[in-house]
Amino acid sequence: MMSVVLPCYNRSALLARAIDSALGQGGYASQVIVVDDGSTDNTKEVCARYGSHIEYIWQANAGPSMARNVGVNYARNPWVAFLDSDDYWTSSHLARIAKAIDETRGEACFYFSDMQMGEGNNCTKLWQMINFVPPRPVHLTRNGTNWVFLAQQPTMLQCSVFRRDAWKESGGLDPRFHLRHDTELFCRLGIEGKICAVSGVGCVRTEDDISDVRLTTAVHPSTAAHWEETIMMWRSLLRRFPNLPPKYRRIARFHLASAHWRLIRTYWSSRKLSRSIWHLPMVGWVDPLFALSLLAHRRSDANRPAVFPEYE
Repeated sequence: MMSVVLPCYNRSALLARAIDSALGQGGYASQVIVVDDGSTDNTKEVCARYGSHIEYIWQANAGPSMARNVGVNYARNPWVAFLDSDDYWTSSHLARIAKAIDETRGEACFYFSDMQMGEGNNCTKLWQMINFVPPRPVHLTRNGTNWVFLAQQPTMLQCSVFRRDAWKESGGLDPRFHLRHDTELFCRLGIEGKICAVSGVGCVRTEDDISDVRLTTAVHPSTAAHWEETIMMWRSLLRRFPNLPPKYRRIARFHLASAHWRLIRTYWSSRKLSRSIWHLPMVGWVDPLFALSLLAHRRSDANRPAVFPEYE
C-alpha cells in the first residue's frame, strides 16, 4: 500500500480529476493526502465532497516543496507517491510500481515511470523525447548518476514513488528551490543511489491550467530568479558530491558556468550592470572551457559535454 501526496494551490477546477485518478488505482493508494497550500478559491469545498476517502491538510502558503514535505510527514505507508493537481495518473500506474517494488525487493530509493506530454493518442512521451530506453520493463540501476545527469532527466515527481525513509533521511525537497526542487532531489538521491525505471506511462501532463500559478510561469527561464536558482542548485550538488566521476563533474561545472553567463545577459538587458559584471569572472573560474568557447566560437554551447543513457 502507498500514501499519495497531492499539493494544491488555487486549482479547485482541476483538483477533482487528480483526486479521482489517485482513488482509481485499484486500492494501491490506501491514503490520499491533499495539502492545500493556502488556496483562496474553493479547494476546501472540493475536498470536502470526498469525505473520509481523502485527508485534507491546510497550511499557509509556503510553496510546493514545503507542501510535499508536509504531506510526507502525514504519510502512514512506507512508500509515497506524488501527483500534481493539474495532472492525472493512468489507472495502472501504482499497480505497475508496486509490482516493480516487489520484483526488486524494494531496493531502490525511488521508482519512476514515463510521462505522457499532453492528452490524446498522438502525444509524445518523455522517454521517447530524450531517447531513454531501458532494456527491461523493470530496470534497477545500482548507481543512478548517469540517469540524473542526462540532458533532460527521465524522472518526474508526478511519475515517481519514493521510499518514505529515504525521503526523510535526505531531508526531502529543499524549500529554497521553487522550480529546480525536483531536479535537485533526483540528483541528491540518484547520484550513487539505487533507482528503478518502470516501463509504461504513469502520468498524463495536461495543458489545461491557464492560471498564473504554474511554477514555469513564476520562475521562467527568461527570469533572473531561474538562473540564480540554477546556480544555487549546481553549487550545492558539487559541494555535496566532491568525488563525482570527472565526466559528470564536468557537466555540473558547465551548467554552473552557463547559468552565470545567462545571468550576465539577463542583468545586462535589464540595465542592472553591476550585477551583470559581478558574474563575469565567475564564468571563467567555474569552467575555463566554457569561457574559451565563448571567446573562440562566440557560442556558449560549443563545448557542451554530452552524456548518453547507460544501462547496467
